[in-house]
Amino acid sequence: MGRTGSISTRRKQLGDRGALIQTGPPLDPRPGRSTVALLNANPFSWGVANLGWQCLTEYLLDREINVLLAFADTLGRQGRTFLNGPPHPDAVDVIAITVPFEDTYLNVLRMLRAAGLPVLARDRGDELPLVVLGGMSMINPIPLEEFADAVVIGEGREAMHAIVTHRAAWRASGRHFDKRAYLFEIAQLPGVYVPSHYDIHLDDDGYVDRFTCRNGRPAVEANVVLDLTRYPITSKWTSGYALYEHDDYFSVMAAMGCHKKCPFCVVGHVQGSQSGRAVTIDVDAILELALRRRAEYGTNLVSSSPRRSPRTTATSMPARSRSCSSRCTGTGSAPAWARST
Repeated sequence: MGRTGSISTRRKQLGDRGALIQTGPPLDPRPGRSTVALLNANPFSWGVANLGWQCLTEYLLDREINVLLAFADTLGRQGRTFLNGPPHPDAVDVIAITVPFEDTYLNVLRMLRAAGLPVLARDRGDELPLVVLGGMSMINPIPLEEFADAVVIGEGREAMHAIVTHRAAWRASGRHFDKRAYLFEIAQLPGVYVPSHYDIHLDDDGYVDRFTCRNGRPAVEANVVLDLTRYPITSKWTSGYALYEHDDYFSVMAAMGCHKKCPFCVVGHVQGSQSGRAVTIDVDAILELALRRRAEYGTNLVSSSPRRSPRTTATSMPARSRSCSSRCTGTGSAPAWARST
């Protein structure tokens, strides 16, 4: 099923199983905390399996920031904007939209409209939440720059935490929020691109013939991924409606990046370490994470997801021992599945 598949279609296929996110830590917002609305431009069955929003949500929750969730086909479902919070985005400080693939561009506009927000950034005043885009496809932010207040390029966890922290500082100061001044503040953060600070003019052939920068940062470099051992990327929240078609599963990002720098592929340029080599997590660390997941939720199905790092090995869930029973060769980003025995 392609990414156009909807929750209603999945419900017809699988039957109504109640809550969409069925396994994982609590997501209930707590009073007195900053709040981020995290929207995924994929429909739910694809988006819930994505590890990008999962690691960002875990990172923010660990730092006492509320995260409200929505997907391309859940906005407005049963009269609610978010799956786990208030019905309207007025309650949030920042709306972060992860845009994993180019074919989800239009979903970004649909989600903004469904949330009751003006689509164009210039039409959103100081009283409305800041809209920040991120995700793999935003390595080139130009196609969606008119709709974003800011874009995080590359790894987004530290940058998003800093963006929310700056917003909270404005609120704590008691000052009237001035979005223009705030954007100049966060434009100095690593990996943060503020479209309104740049004038990019194209000639008749589509090439840039004039470029003006107004914030002193004519180039914004992509943030590199955090260490996978210290900050592992795993599936904390799962659903029987996910494209995997299993009631529960545990996905682990085994490697990110690639030593090959093919000009047509973004992975080797923005997903590795500072040296350009792939970032990996070893088998023992994966086993420890998998055993912890099984002890907490009884999960017996493990997926290992390399991002085009060759010769990457990953493991399946051990049922009674620490032995490995599956291998993922790293020829693509599709997960390799293995049931425990």
